[in-house]
Amino acid sequence: MLTAEDFRRRFRDYVPDGQERRWAVLVPLLKRQGEWCLLFEVRASGLARQPGEVCFPGGAVRPGETAEACALRETEEELGIPASAVSVISLLDAVEPTDGGRIRPVLAELAEGAETRMTLSPGEVREVFFVPLSALEEEPFRYPYTLGPDIGDDFPYARIGYPDGYRWHTRREEMLLYEYGGHPIWGLTARIVERLMALMRE
Repeated sequence: MLTAEDFRRRFRDYVPDGQERRWAVLVPLLKRQGEWCLLFEVRASGLARQPGEVCFPGGAVRPGETAEACALRETEEELGIPASAVSVISLLDAVEPTDGGRIRPVLAELAEGAETRMTLSPGEVREVFFVPLSALEEEPFRYPYTLGPDIGDDFPYARIGYPDGYRWHTRREEMLLYEYGGHPIWGLTARIVERLMALMRE
């Protein structure tokens, strides 16, 4: 017969999974030809996840690491820009991927000329490009869509007491899209840009 102490002993050192996944990205501001611009990356074609997509430099936050430290570390790993050439301005509003977790954008200014001394990590970054803030002032294109479960024909509705089917929860989302110089800026990256531009107008 199990006792309460048996349960305590079994779970004394247990570490549950499901910890919130956290990422951070740097939103790099710099002046080019007298105009403020944002630096964007194009992910390498050989990456397993999201190859060829436009993004900001960033990655997973390590245990005990702050969002700022993560964004600076990832920027140096991906672009070869050291933390000494980056001046953090502010954390921005977090965005949440549809599959869970949280991404914290970190707005920062690059030191003058830092972009001319970049060394791209070929396994992670195909290229970079720059977009003037003035080109991002117009509203992005908006494409609404619905997220919902994909239920197979063999789902046991009758066995769980719903022989006529179950009303599953769905969620309305909106895909945002900016376009510049042949580059589509969309998804979470576009949401970060949209929020930044809205804050600039306040």
